[in-house]
Amino acid sequence: MPDELMANILQSLGTKEILKSAWNLCRTWRKICKDLAMWKVGNDDLLEYIFLRSSMLKCLCLTYLCGKGSWLTRAAKRFPQLEELHLSLGCMRAEDIEVIGRNCPRLKSFTVNKVFDWSQNDEDALAIANYMPELCHLDLCGSDVTNDGLEGILIGCPHLESLDLRICCNLNLECNLGKLFTQGIKDFMM
Repeated sequence: MPDELMANILQSLGTKEILKSAWNLCRTWRKICKDLAMWKVGNDDLLEYIFLRSSMLKCLCLTYLCGKGSWLTRAAKRFPQLEELHLSLGCMRAEDIEVIGRNCPRLKSFTVNKVFDWSQNDEDALAIANYMPELCHLDLCGSDVTNDGLEGILIGCPHLESLDLRICCNLNLECNLGKLFTQGIKDFMM
């Protein structure tokens, strides 16, 4: 039987069945289970399975995040070694950022492209400033961050070297923020 057909059969099983049963059935099925194409779409079961077994995870990239980040914040408590977190196309709140920041103290790189439901008072930006002080790289592409939120981030994250603010329409960098940028941002995109 061709591998593609067997992969289709395996994909009809649930994540737990694949990882606990089919994986151990034979070498051929194990080889197919190891193929990255089997896992391009990660459902909540798969993510939870990975999170429960990945306490030493250092980098996590998720393309689509839904459910207001609640499962991610539960998982973040298990990732004290996490250094990079990259999220795009979904939603997240200031409370989620706080939990991630508190539980992932080694976080150096944070990407949140079009993820936030930014509020007028920059709660999300201030959560980054208050709970992710070790950041070196921050990507807020597509956010509604304002000058106040950005100023908080620049003050609260003194190690920032790289900052991506493309498609951030609520910023006016012709004011006093220019002084803060000269204090260490080496790679700036807007």
